[in-house]
Formats: sequence, structure tokens, C-alpha cells
Amino acid sequence: MVANIRIAPSILSADFARLGEEVRAIDAVGGDWVHVDVMDGHFVPNITIGPAVVKAIRPHTRKLLDVHLMIAPADAYVEAFAAAGSDIITVHAEAGPHLDRSLQLIRSLGKKAGVALNPSTPENAVDYLLDKLDLILVMTVNPGLGGQAFMACQCQKIARLRQMIGSRPIHLEVDGGISPETARLVVEAGADVLVAGSAVFKGGTYEAYARNIAAIRAAVNATGCCVRWQTEMTGRFCQAFIFDLDGTLVDSGGDVAAILNQVLESQNVAPFSSDEAETFMGDGIRATIERALLARGKAAPPEVVGRLRRHFMRLYVADPVVTTKPYPHAADVVGWLVSEGIAVGVCTNKPEEPARLVLERTGLGQFVTALVASDSGYGQKPSGVPLSACARRLGVPLRNVVYVGDHAIDVATARAAGVPVVIVRYGYTKADPDCLGADATIGCLSELPEVLQVLT
Repeated sequence: MVANIRIAPSILSADFARLGEEVRAIDAVGGDWVHVDVMDGHFVPNITIGPAVVKAIRPHTRKLLDVHLMIAPADAYVEAFAAAGSDIITVHAEAGPHLDRSLQLIRSLGKKAGVALNPSTPENAVDYLLDKLDLILVMTVNPGLGGQAFMACQCQKIARLRQMIGSRPIHLEVDGGISPETARLVVEAGADVLVAGSAVFKGGTYEAYARNIAAIRAAVNATGCCVRWQTEMTGRFCQAFIFDLDGTLVDSGGDVAAILNQVLESQNVAPFSSDEAETFMGDGIRATIERALLARGKAAPPEVVGRLRRHFMRLYVADPVVTTKPYPHAADVVGWLVSEGIAVGVCTNKPEEPARLVLERTGLGQFVTALVASDSGYGQKPSGVPLSACARRLGVPLRNVVYVGDHAIDVATARAAGVPVVIVRYGYTKADPDCLGADATIGCLSELPEVLQVLT
């Protein structure tokens, strides 16, 4: 078995009449990647989408776009899919005569390269390609149609591929008939990415998608494989969890986007849609404003960006909570920690007044004993001083604290303070969360109880 299981909802089963909304929904309720099935009606018996649709959905999610090309030939279209915003491009071993050349092409465009294997294709098809691969996709149905029955015989292939991969940084993905029942089988065989279409999108509502993803994740949790441990943490004694706020406990993107547009309009800069504005976020308000100006072809000298940031903060402090909401499971998990006798604090670079309003109006404030903000007198992250101050306010030794965040700044903060750090994979960072150097990464806050179990 392997750790760090990702769920990649396949938009083949989404409502295409509202595809952007569907992508945002699966992003918000715990999908780790977005899987895009491209079919040509020639290599497989169906026709789906092309690069234009990939480009259209790119602004709707920061999650990795996992593009599966079920087309032949594939090489002629790789560049277009790369330019459209794909992060991983997977081609079929059966789709062309020069698979090595196809992988070189994908990587030359700065994208991760994958190979898909049909049910009848043996695992030795990738024998001489392992050092050129970022992903191997095992089809557990014949490609081309959604909703087919799972082929259990492919678990042996998955297990053999896991042995072949060894310690190489190659994802082993499975696509076809994935449900809570079959997810456990493929994870036990060695898979670490699960593509699920019908099993995720059945029900047709945000709430249904959340339940469906949670059911698959719960089945995977039963294997003990969901949290990826980068370092050994067993034997520590945990008395407190301290959380970053934005991008970790709450999604404030909508409110930040609205105020950003107010600031831009004061400079006669055309506003952005909420989805477009959210793509600029991830490294603080100053960086967000600078990216927005540059996207409109405007100069962004430091003095102008600084003045606009001050304007932004005045507006934000006045009303920081219009659309901001907790991430899935945030209130339940934080409340559970408190019920277990674990102290909860928040350490944020947001000013204290809006941070308190956010905690109060989202219902999280009732669980938070200590708040250290950018203007609390201890400096700002990535200094470790604010985290140390938060631990003191909780009355807990710093050595018994675990910090939870979503960004490289949070990793640097924890390292400066000398505490372990857990990174969530759904936040505002533009980097791969698994490459930030955290002690553990989780796909959803509901996985924190496993972290606590290991620590205690």
C-alpha cells in the first residue's frame, strides 16, 4: 500500500451545460485533481472535448489538470493541450509507434508526462520508459465510455507496476469503475491516484459531490493510506494545533476578488471576473495586486502597489466576510480537536480585526483560544516569532504544537519555530504541495484525526 491518495473527479460525468460551475464544485468539496478525458471517436468509440474546453475550465480551478488523451495520433495535438493549461498530459501506449518521442515532446513543453495502458496491454510496455514518466494510468475498463464495470483482474497489473516503479516519483493512477468499494482494492494494490466520474457526479448537487468524494476517501482511509508522511513524526506529544486562516480554514477568495476589483476600478483598470481574480492569489495581497495590474498591461511599480494595498486593506477591514466560508469539514474537525482536549490557535498575516470577524461569522471562533495576527506585535510569517507567541497564548510548550497551513510561507514559519507542519493540498499555493518540504500533506481537514493518532 502507498500513501497520499488523490481523488481526480472525471468531468466526463459532469453536467457540460454548466462545466465551470461543476469544476469549481469538485474543487471546493475535496477533489485533488481534475481529470479531463479527451476522445476522438477513432481511437475510442466516443467524441468528447478539445483544447478549447481545457482552456475554458483552466480559470475555474487551481487544482492540477490531468488530461488523458484517448486519441490517435496524439503528438499533433500535444502542444495545443499544453498551451490550454494542462498540467499532466497522458498518451496511450497503443496510440502511436513512437511512445518515447511522445513523452519527450510533452516534457519539452514543461508538462508532466503520462502513459495509459488499456486492459489488454501488459505492464512491460513501460519497461524502458520509467525514467521518462511522471504518471502511469491503468485502465480498469475499456476506454471510451463512462459508467462501465470495474475489471478486478487489473489489480495484479497495478501491483506489478508498483513494484516496477519502486522509489521513482511516478504516480500510479487508475481509471474505470472506481467507487468506494473498488477504491480500496486498487489502493491496496498500489495505486495513488483514483479517477472517478459517475461515483463523484451522481446526485448533481454540491452536497452530493461532497458526500460522494467523502465516501471514496473514507474507503481509502480504511486502508490507512491517506496521509503522506514526509518525515517521521511518531512519538511526539501533541497538545495544540495552530492553523493558518485563509486557504487553510476558510476560503476567502470571493471577498478578496470583489475588493480587488474595487481597488482596480479606482485606478480605471477594468475589473476581473471572480474566477479570473482568484488566479492571482496565493502570495499575499501585494503580489495579488501586482499580478492583476500586469494582467491588464499596466505598470506595477512598488510605490503604486503599496498605495493600492493600503486602499485594499481599508476596504477589507470594513467588511471582510460576505462570501468567505469554512472549507469542508473545518468546523467539525476543529470542534472535534477541542472535544479531545487539544488546544486550537490561529496564526495569520491578516490584521487582527478582520481575522476575528472571519472567525466569528464563520462559526470557527468558538473553538479558537488564541489568535496572533499581523498587527499583534510579533511580526509576520515566515518569522517563527508569531507562531511561538500563539503557543504561549495557548499555554502550550512550542515543542508540543503542530502547525497546519497551505503555502511555502507556512512551511518556512514552522521551520523557523522548530515545529512540525502539515500542508493542505486545496489552498492558495501555486506550487505542488507535496514538494514544499512539509512533514505531512493532507487532501482534506477530515484527515487531521489520523495525524493526531500518529502523534499521540
